[in-house]
Amino acid sequence: MEYDATGTSGVTHRPSRLNSGVVVRKIKSSRTATGQIVIRVITQVIEPDRDPGPMHYADLDEISAGEYKVYYETAGDSTKLLGTIRVK
Repeated sequence: MEYDATGTSGVTHRPSRLNSGVVVRKIKSSRTATGQIVIRVITQVIEPDRDPGPMHYADLDEISAGEYKVYYETAGDSTKLLGTIRVK
């Protein structure tokens, strides 16, 4: 998944907010009882002399093989559906 936590560039749409002092710390993922994956982006204030990099990954090691709908923050919310993935 591509993103820009600072809000200085558009990835899937124009930025709606500027967070120039905010960077992504990590990505959390979980599987719901109904078989959906929820992704959460954890941010933090930027630290001097530390480049967080442009990419972070969700750890899906604990998720069983299968096809899943992936949501941002809220499972089942059609406005937050990111798409479908297949875990092998």
